[in-house]
Amino acid sequence: SIWFRLAALLERLSCLFADHVVAANDGIRETVVSRGIPASHVTAVYNAYDGAPPTLSSDAVRREFGLPRGRLLVHAGGINAERDLETLLRAVARLSSQPDLIVVIAGEGRPEYLQTLRQLAEDLHLHDRLRFIGRIPLEQARALTALSELGVVTLESNPLTQLAWPTRILEFVAFRRPLIVPDLPLIRRVLGDAARYYTPGDATSLAEQLDLAFRHPESLEPKVNDAARACQRFEGGQVRTALLSICQSVEALQAARSA
Repeated sequence: SIWFRLAALLERLSCLFADHVVAANDGIRETVVSRGIPASHVTAVYNAYDGAPPTLSSDAVRREFGLPRGRLLVHAGGINAERDLETLLRAVARLSSQPDLIVVIAGEGRPEYLQTLRQLAEDLHLHDRLRFIGRIPLEQARALTALSELGVVTLESNPLTQLAWPTRILEFVAFRRPLIVPDLPLIRRVLGDAARYYTPGDATSLAEQLDLAFRHPESLEPKVNDAARACQRFEGGQVRTALLSICQSVEALQAARSA
């Protein structure tokens, strides 16, 4: 559409005006380069993550939110249609082998979307296995994420998520949780064989991966180690080094112009 072309033109002009361009991930970097920006002019710098253990204990978090003992699947972050939490609920409803599995959703979202999830849970007879917590402080969110049995990240497939790298993946990696993620190009490119993949939007596919993970947990430990290695470059110190290098190169460029 004309609006897309206009947006792409503004993006190109902005990138050409800049001394250097910082892209949020490699997928976005490659898209910008494909639109005519020199590759040497663009650096991908991913969000960093803090691998330190949470300061709150798991027992304290369970008591705080009235969570039962047993297996939890936790989503702590933004709540919107793009996160495709409907597919997660439908997948859990298919898991007859895990009748006590609880889904915990923490974060903010549009009231109408939250109501959609509540109604879906009611229709699937999951209303007693779904907990909405709302917005919580960062440390509580981290401690809650650490309670999740698996690192399940759901996303719908669209032009944006094809290039997406969800920071939630790094949070689960930090807590050494086996990953089950959507089969999207950039996610698979970064993680390779370090995760289990489901077809985006396909609840049966996700349920199969969940069932395999619960029935054969011993098969997941090598993937946990592989994921930790794949995500080493997102550690805070390396991200800061990358940003510092960009600043120094821009400073050197400005000095050369002034000479």
